[in-house]
Amino acid sequence: MHIEKNLCDNILGTLLNIGGMSKDHLGAHFDLRDMGIRKSLHPIKSVDGEKYEIMAAIFDMTNKEKEVFCKVLKNSKMPYGCASNVSRYVHINERKVVGYKSHDTHFILQYLLQFSAKKSLKPEVAKPLIRLSAFLRGLWSKVIRLDDVKSLQEEIVHILCEFEIIFPLPSLTSWCTCLFICVRKLNTVDRSTFDVCILLRDILAN
Repeated sequence: MHIEKNLCDNILGTLLNIGGMSKDHLGAHFDLRDMGIRKSLHPIKSVDGEKYEIMAAIFDMTNKEKEVFCKVLKNSKMPYGCASNVSRYVHINERKVVGYKSHDTHFILQYLLQFSAKKSLKPEVAKPLIRLSAFLRGLWSKVIRLDDVKSLQEEIVHILCEFEIIFPLPSLTSWCTCLFICVRKLNTVDRSTFDVCILLRDILAN
């Protein structure tokens, strides 16, 4: 779940532009300039030449859209007996989601993010996030068939490609890359004792 926690921090922090969590900062735009890609997002010097300005990215939301995004999370109803209560960590007026634990991100990424994304983000941004939710549900399912493994392998590649196009820094996709490696290793592990969390731990240890 620590993989999900870091991935959730990066996604929510960047979409809502939460201080200390967002990966969309001036340094990221300088990186794009240094790599010579996505010129529309390169920093531009202000008229006085003392500051730099950056253009809005495709995933940037207005304050109203951020409020809608947060309201979906805030008003979500979890099943009876669920150990997670995401609404307590959602601050609509401040337009941020902070303080959640690792087990909360499990529900946010796999179930709630897709609805918030669909309600507030542009379709081309919402689509890969919705696909990510479906991928995580498949990866963490109790039963994984051999046919599912191939589908998951292909799906995470497409998701990673879309993330590379949408988001400014490869750091956002590093945790998705861990998930990609995890899916590839599904063909080599003993399925009778398979555990996603243990497999991810071993990947990070190496």
